[in-house]
Amino acid sequence: MKTHAQCLSCMVTQVVNAMRFGKYDEDLIYGNTCRLLDSIRTYSKEDSPAYNSSLALCEIYRLIENDDPFYEVKEISNREAQVYYPYLERIVNEASDNLLMSFQASVAGNIIDLGIRDSYNIKQELQLGINTGFSRSDYPDFRKKLQKVGSVLILADNSGEIVFDKLLVKELLALGKKVTYMVKGEPILNDAVMKDAVETGLTQLTEVVTTGAKLIGFERHVVSPQAISVFDAAPLVIAKGMANFETLGNQTEARGKTFCILKAKCDLVAAETGVALNDLVFIAL
Repeated sequence: MKTHAQCLSCMVTQVVNAMRFGKYDEDLIYGNTCRLLDSIRTYSKEDSPAYNSSLALCEIYRLIENDDPFYEVKEISNREAQVYYPYLERIVNEASDNLLMSFQASVAGNIIDLGIRDSYNIKQELQLGINTGFSRSDYPDFRKKLQKVGSVLILADNSGEIVFDKLLVKELLALGKKVTYMVKGEPILNDAVMKDAVETGLTQLTEVVTTGAKLIGFERHVVSPQAISVFDAAPLVIAKGMANFETLGNQTEARGKTFCILKAKCDLVAAETGVALNDLVFIAL
């Protein structure tokens, strides 16, 4: 997916939120944002929005000399999500299709995106995700492919959301599949890193690896050789969130084996996936 004009406002929102959540004063936020605009105009439209946003975020982190301004809110997100975990676990266990419901629980957690939004009613939106399900669903194709493979790779998205991914991991393990879960290599936005996987107990469930990069999404020229090796060896991939969708869409290595699970939070992604704004999507690449 290429960068469009309307992606620029999201980039600015993300860098402003990084400084706001880092509790910097208004003058510094204003000055650094203006300074960053000179860099943003040099970014290539041919690159993905996720890649360009990563460039902008890394530059702001350098300017404010803070490698993880979302640290505190990520901790809060993980704690809040764990409060609702038993509620979602019960719903998954009582469902007629446990795996499908675990996907719905997992994607419902995709509301926790503090790069774009700084407030939400988590219980209300979790219930909405569970009750409405996917507007576009390639789940039947996923089930067919799942029957033919012995392992699955999951590309993680946000902190907080990582708690609900445990339900998906458990269902895949119960089906006898080996699961590898890949988090970001370094903190960026509120994306999940190894620390989140350890603190939420995910490392006790399954193997957790990293992208080896400070990058939202999965760009092959940025992530580590080890991450590329894990991705290429995986016969089936579940990619969480818009950034993974934006970056993987044009990669031939992802075609035919990757399913993206996300909430379409912008008009461009909604149009690309053929759904309405804010719909939930389960789409095969």
